[in-house]
Amino acid sequence: LLKQTHTRGGSICSAILTINKIEELTEQYGQKVREQIISSVANRICATIRPIDLVGHIDKHEFLIAMYAFDSKRTPCSTFKRVLSKINHRSYKTSAGFLNVKCSMSVNTRDQNSEIIEVRELIKTSYKSLV
Repeated sequence: LLKQTHTRGGSICSAILTINKIEELTEQYGQKVREQIISSVANRICATIRPIDLVGHIDKHEFLIAMYAFDSKRTPCSTFKRVLSKINHRSYKTSAGFLNVKCSMSVNTRDQNSEIIEVRELIKTSYKSLV
């Protein structure tokens, strides 16, 4: 996706999605429920994004979403809003019952004029936009 953006033009938009208060849920309901929530969040993300976009589980409670935008001046903010809405809107069915989980998101954009970077650098850049 990074190379495609550099050669074809457009931009790559990355987002770090964090599951809020997952540690509290783990303490209260256990590791099994934590894994069920993480799996359900991943499934909802994958169901919302396009096939060209990428998603990865980068930390215990964080995901990286990378989306390609054809026009570097128009980032797919509505897509990121839709992902966050779909994740935060409904409760999650777990072995402990239905639980409400909230997530937060940080979005970063790199256009075709940016240097080709590695995925690790993209993640670091996305983390910087959290602050």
